[in-house]
Amino acid sequence: MSEPAAEEDLYKELRVLIVDDMLFMRIFISNCIKKSFPGCVCDTASDGRTAIEKLRAQTHNIVLCDWEMPETRGDEVLRWVREESLNKELPFIMVTANNDRQGITKVISLGVTDYVVKPLNCETLSQKIRSALKLK
Repeated sequence: MSEPAAEEDLYKELRVLIVDDMLFMRIFISNCIKKSFPGCVCDTASDGRTAIEKLRAQTHNIVLCDWEMPETRGDEVLRWVREESLNKELPFIMVTANNDRQGITKVISLGVTDYVVKPLNCETLSQKIRSALKLK
């Protein structure tokens, strides 16, 4: 009978791209994810242009992306993923301080998987990721 896999082994194939122009938020989200999904890999990008470059270069299982960023905004990254990337079904969670109905309707129409409104807490973030990835 084989031994149960260590928790780190369960998530070692999980690669998350965290996109936010604020270093503090990238660190906070990365720490939350690593606590909830030990062994996963968290890549980060400080803007949408860099995020698109990373998505072109490396396969990721999910993207958590800030909406309001200089240069290339989160909705533009989402549009690129849905229209031009090789993985158009890539789970994409928009992270935003903006909870106005018109903005949320826009990203839903672009095909966002889910969204979470700042301020974040690790439990909610973990639940959103599990749901997007269809994990128990």
